[in-house]
Amino acid sequence: MISAGGDAEVLRVAWAPSPISPSTVLQFSRGPLLARAHASCRKLQARPVEIAEATATFCEDDDFGPLETLLSPLREPKTHGLLHRPANSTSLSHSPTPLFLSSTYLPEILSDLPPTPRLPSANTPHVRKVLKEIQNRKSLLVTPIEREWAAATEDVPDVKLVRAWKHQTLPSGRSPSGPQGVSIPPNVTEGLYRKIEDHLPQVAADPELRRALVYLKMVARPDPRSGYLPFHETAVAHIRGAPSLADRNEARVYDLAERLQEAVARDMSSGDASNSPPPFHVIRHTKGQNCVQITPFTVPEPLEEAFSEEARRALLAITTGDLRATVNLESGNKGRPERRQKRRKKRRRKAEQTGERLDVPDRVQRLQKELHDLPLGRFRSNLKSAKDKLLSLAEDRAEEQLGAGAVLERLPYLGQLRAIADVSVPLYKFTGSTLRLTPAGPSLAALPKKMRRAVFSDYLEVDMSSAQLALAGSLWKFPALRDFLRECTGQDKSWWTELARHLAEELPAPHYDPDKHLKVVKGTLKGFTYGLFFGMQRRNLRRLGNPKAPSTDAERYYESARKMNLLFLGEARVPRPKERVIQARAGKVGSALLSHPLIEGLLRRRDQRLHRIRKNGGITDCFGRFVTTGEDRDPKSVLAEHMQNAELRVMMPVGETVLSNPELKFGLWQHDGVTIAPRRRKPWAYRQTLEETREALQRGRKGLDEEMGVPPIETELTVDYGDEFLS
Repeated sequence: MISAGGDAEVLRVAWAPSPISPSTVLQFSRGPLLARAHASCRKLQARPVEIAEATATFCEDDDFGPLETLLSPLREPKTHGLLHRPANSTSLSHSPTPLFLSSTYLPEILSDLPPTPRLPSANTPHVRKVLKEIQNRKSLLVTPIEREWAAATEDVPDVKLVRAWKHQTLPSGRSPSGPQGVSIPPNVTEGLYRKIEDHLPQVAADPELRRALVYLKMVARPDPRSGYLPFHETAVAHIRGAPSLADRNEARVYDLAERLQEAVARDMSSGDASNSPPPFHVIRHTKGQNCVQITPFTVPEPLEEAFSEEARRALLAITTGDLRATVNLESGNKGRPERRQKRRKKRRRKAEQTGERLDVPDRVQRLQKELHDLPLGRFRSNLKSAKDKLLSLAEDRAEEQLGAGAVLERLPYLGQLRAIADVSVPLYKFTGSTLRLTPAGPSLAALPKKMRRAVFSDYLEVDMSSAQLALAGSLWKFPALRDFLRECTGQDKSWWTELARHLAEELPAPHYDPDKHLKVVKGTLKGFTYGLFFGMQRRNLRRLGNPKAPSTDAERYYESARKMNLLFLGEARVPRPKERVIQARAGKVGSALLSHPLIEGLLRRRDQRLHRIRKNGGITDCFGRFVTTGEDRDPKSVLAEHMQNAELRVMMPVGETVLSNPELKFGLWQHDGVTIAPRRRKPWAYRQTLEETREALQRGRKGLDEEMGVPPIETELTVDYGDEFLS
């Protein structure tokens, strides 16, 4: 089942008392969960292993034999599987009378299920994952109820309503043309299916299109940033019935959205869709995420009424008392409130002292203090709302590390998250090597991107496009690079596509497909580019990096080089080449990169700047400070600070604008970008927010041009959420 809000999560299950009918089938993405309840005391009696690879349908001939066979192992009560029981409930009991079914539920057993009673198979990755969550007490019980019952929840703690639908089927002989019954997909009621079949027959005939329509009309909620319906790879993978497609980035989101658009158009135009406008528009994501958005649309009025009727049903998700009991982000808050406040003040004072000690310009110090004055409640509230998502991401990371052979003593990021819960407002400091505002200690700003987005789910992440390239084009006076950046629009042409295209032309590239492999090579190209800017030697650039450098993960380097070799050079002569062979082959890829005219020009100008810094003993930055070389600072470090300070100068008006506007909320400062949101969660407010920050960036560009006497830098603020969604 897919939860509300467009999250497309499969609802997990754990055991807890619940008012459900004597036998209930809960339909999951790959099979039902069978649970038996006693109507007299409203108690659930089942065990985790009753997750079956079967299809749930209604009983048509009052034959309960298969159900008895499947439930026969549950005859003996097992209370150890119960996670939570309300204090006012009676103890669980089991009636010796035969199973009585007031409603006609029947599991349709798999064809290979033997007549001898045995537990359903739980030997699939999907089922094993659900079992693990149940056994670790990290799941929910979901129970079909009518919405009217929701108010009477005195005996159930922590109730949360989730919009969904019951699983039903049509009786035998639905079609007058034949005696056989009509197969109904999971999660669709008979009345809704009939309406879809009557008004959108081509959609009804295709299971994927049918599920996609139901998802968009009943589950997906308009994103407040655009007003459009999100349609992303996780949802599409579940709609296609294969959740693992999302993990492999093979959900083919745009393909399904386009097929649905065409089918709905044909149905609503009586078969001729050539001259009629499409029922909705499919908008791609600018930054290549496997996600599109769909403009809200209407279907024929009787079908809209059927969707409204279906929306009156609900699922009740009962959060057990033990849910994630072993993980508590608040455990970092030790001591009384006054002690915690004193600790926060101490950390803030220590961060702000770095500005005084390092002679940071007053304007930059004011920006730092304004960031520290942001309201505590904003970050606490966001952190609390995202707790479950953060812990889920941490668990995913733990599984990755365990799969790589690591030995874990605790959940990854748990200590960092607890420290953040103690001092929620992000603190920033200065270092001796740059004026950049760097996260001070554990901070939301230092979390991985997925975790940051979980905390600031309705915010915009805006950043400068190709910041270092744009700065180099102006500060290093490289007109050809500025002309190239001016031509880069959207995904069709960028620095990364240009370098990959050049490699494909210079090398055999037998396995490289830009549509499939650009994401794979982008990480290596990014490391190469940053190495170029920050002084990496030519021989290391030629080898695509230096595996012996202290800051380099050697294993990751060789894996990245191996992938580049395979894509652009083909298979190695030996099945498992040694490290020196991988490095030697990577030299061919690096040499091809160094032959690009823009790379050659950047290297030549970089070396000229380094020579000038070495000769003059330093360089004057955009704030008028002379940054000198010394025993602990070589010309490469000075050049890096010069570039980073210019980046800060361009971004400062953006931060100051957001912080001074009461209609905007500031989230995080991220060097070349910010995380922000309007106070009003309306699409027009998000569009206005983006426009204001872009105007502020233009002021920053102009200020840098005037102070440094250089051509304007070719950059603008891009939003990771997608420009098309905000247009």
